[in-house]
Amino acid sequence: MPVDQTRSHAGKALLVAGVGVIVALGLAFLVAQAASRGDVTIALGDDRFNAGQSERLAAEISNSDNLPFLYADLVTGGRPLYVTHVGDDPATGWVAFGAFDPDDPACLVEIDRDAKILVNACDRTTTYPLDGQGLRLYPTTVEDGRVLVNLNDLTTTTTT
Repeated sequence: MPVDQTRSHAGKALLVAGVGVIVALGLAFLVAQAASRGDVTIALGDDRFNAGQSERLAAEISNSDNLPFLYADLVTGGRPLYVTHVGDDPATGWVAFGAFDPDDPACLVEIDRDAKILVNACDRTTTYPLDGQGLRLYPTTVEDGRVLVNLNDLTTTTTT
């Protein structure tokens, strides 16, 4: 015997779909309102660069006549970074600075190993000391034996 079709299922399906659309629009409106107030922040990845183990890095810097380590910017190539250590305690004395001229970021700053200074690649008469004074400094901390550099915060002094 044939089964009679009912139209009530179609009406229920339309009702469920309509409620779903209204809920989605309501959520989108709430997110847009929160974003316009500045309450929403998007964080992709860590704000800090992990330069490595403080004891190992301090020993290698000391063994290389206190020459800083160069870290290339692997994402954009636009923000290479030097990290160096000053002093005897691996838990303190870390300095991180940009490997480019602060007035012309297209000009890299290179190590002159013989003279033990940093030299502007575009103007070799412009030099900086190995501790990065005069370049863009980034705050550093040591946590759990690792040197962390805050790349989102430019400063004129360093923290240890």
